[in-house]
Amino acid sequence: MYFIDKLALRAGNEKGDEEADTVGCCSLRVEHITLEEPNTVVFDFLGKDSIRYHNSCTVIPQIFKNVRLFLKSKDGVKDPEDALFDKLSVSLPS
Repeated sequence: MYFIDKLALRAGNEKGDEEADTVGCCSLRVEHITLEEPNTVVFDFLGKDSIRYHNSCTVIPQIFKNVRLFLKSKDGVKDPEDALFDKLSVSLPS
């Protein structure tokens, strides 16, 4: 919610195979995020209409800490193609 509110990122979701690999907040992958100490998050991905979104954002320390936790899996670090927010979806439950 922080990124949607503060950076105006769209919610986004998974795409079909025939659609461009555009990204929103819920479909961010590990490869789209870089952390820079002490509290900067760097985004780099294709946004709506296939326009590159590249932005460095200074965030509050708690957000930086939370993103660092999302970059990890139970077994260590997630793979670059893994979903950053793997527990989120903008789809309605069936």
